[in-house]
Amino acid sequence: MTPPEGAASSDSIEDTAVPAQDATIAHYPSAEVCNGGTYRCFARVRTSDTGERASAATPQGWGPPDLVKAYNYNPNLTPGATVAIIGAYGYANLESDLAMYRSTFGLPPCTIASGCLTVVNQQGQTSPLPGAPPQNDDWTQETALDVDMTSAACPNCKILVVQADNDLSDGLFVANDTAATFNPTVISNSWGGPEGSASQVANLEPYFAHPGIAIFVASGDVGYDDANRGADYPASSQYTFAVGGTTLQTAQSPRGYVETAWRGGGSSCSNSVTKPAWQTSSACGKRMSVDISAVADPDTGVAVYNADGGGWAVTGGTSAASPLVASLFALTNHGGEIAKFVYDNSSSFFDSIAGTNGTCGNVLCNAGVGWDGPTGNGTPNGAMLAGALAPTLTISSPFDGQSVPPGFTVATTCTPNDSATVAEVDITIDNEPLGMLTTGPYNLVAPSTFANGKHSIVVTCTTSTIAQVTTRLNVLQSEACTADTDCSNTGDICYLGACIAGGTIANGLGTTCSADSDCASGVCTVDGSTSECSVTCDTANDMCPAGFTCEAQSSGGQCLSNADTGGGGGGCCDAGRGGPSALLGLGVALLALRPRRRPR
Repeated sequence: MTPPEGAASSDSIEDTAVPAQDATIAHYPSAEVCNGGTYRCFARVRTSDTGERASAATPQGWGPPDLVKAYNYNPNLTPGATVAIIGAYGYANLESDLAMYRSTFGLPPCTIASGCLTVVNQQGQTSPLPGAPPQNDDWTQETALDVDMTSAACPNCKILVVQADNDLSDGLFVANDTAATFNPTVISNSWGGPEGSASQVANLEPYFAHPGIAIFVASGDVGYDDANRGADYPASSQYTFAVGGTTLQTAQSPRGYVETAWRGGGSSCSNSVTKPAWQTSSACGKRMSVDISAVADPDTGVAVYNADGGGWAVTGGTSAASPLVASLFALTNHGGEIAKFVYDNSSSFFDSIAGTNGTCGNVLCNAGVGWDGPTGNGTPNGAMLAGALAPTLTISSPFDGQSVPPGFTVATTCTPNDSATVAEVDITIDNEPLGMLTTGPYNLVAPSTFANGKHSIVVTCTTSTIAQVTTRLNVLQSEACTADTDCSNTGDICYLGACIAGGTIANGLGTTCSADSDCASGVCTVDGSTSECSVTCDTANDMCPAGFTCEAQSSGGQCLSNADTGGGGGGCCDAGRGGPSALLGLGVALLALRPRRRPR
């Protein structure tokens, strides 16, 4: 299967595999397929310039072979799983349309007679099924997309389709509840609507409280905050995986593909749902969407077959992402997970670090390293989800929190834990690619033009089997030095080749503090009623300035004043350490304690 018309060729992507947002793809008109209900589906179909569905006699868009490569999964696994699809209205051609899709791509048949396909109404009965949808609210195209993506991701999974009477009242919620009574492995909901008040949400949450069944929900197709309508529900539910959307392109990388945030994909900050403990971003005080993502951009959409719609069409929307991700979780035996899983297992997902879906000005609408609103924790790496061994990645220099001079070196090692080989090591600083290395040593020098201050370093190692691991750390860049006298600021001392504030100034090392912002080093180590400005150190190699010892803390090693008569290795600011007057007096002592230990 060739890429969708207008998708980038591999020649158009730089080796870093991080293209600018939509810089190398053509844009095509697309339209919602559901327009009439209280709750709307999130499928979008490619159209002509005049608005008609752009149908074709043969498949266009990404097909199963492309998705297998893009998401690195084995479609031949037989997990004994069932994927439940929630939709609205009837779909008379569902079985025959599904047969066309599966036979075209060489997938095994999935029929009602064989027990592979089950279609029921919202009461769980096979008859009578709902009537056809209104012409301007065509849920048959939505359901075709759902079952086709399920077939592509997990050809050996059974499919349960639960058809709500309509999309006007509570039928879709009832259908989700009914699906759970069949005990499926996962449930996918490619629909949503405005979240509503806290009391309204509280009344709806029980519909999705089904422990042991992972429930996935599309996040919407009009960008951040649903075009100022607020968070979409049930994507914002405490019980669901919120699934966002990406733009999928080919790339010159071991994976062969790269994804960026799709500008239409939904993300939000809930007004009503409590923030779960596993979400740590300070951008929102409530539940944040999304948790995970997959291809959704109609410009790089997937092939879907719907006879009444004219045959084959390129289709997208987060309605493509939700069943695809749900089915990959079923394929890899993760049907019992909750959203916390993707936060605890970030190495099992491809991080999408570029693109935006709005103008919020923060991580809720701007993709970046790690979690972000548009793409969540990334897109599924099927091999990793199926248990592939991640390589061992070590950053030998710098260590987390280290003060570094301009032009510092990032030195890493990567060792596969199976028969694979290292394919590449990618290093980014502050979301900008520093470089890609395909052979060792895996070391890169940061530009000397970087401004002094905090910088975020991310290193990802990918093996020949596309197993991967990512390590993140932060550094504090400051003036370079080999001796205290090299530091231009009075009171600074030289530590590991970089100037840091010494104890002779109010915010220097060893002085009292109450918050990180009080310290030039950016670290205030607090325990009980006393605290002091400290600097991160490596407890295995105590290189602290004279008068300080590297002590193990819950957050790692910290250079702490030797005024602690209780000895090193304990918590900060033990009762034996001097009070504020002793700490302030430490600056005088520091000047007398020379020569200090420093690297050569």
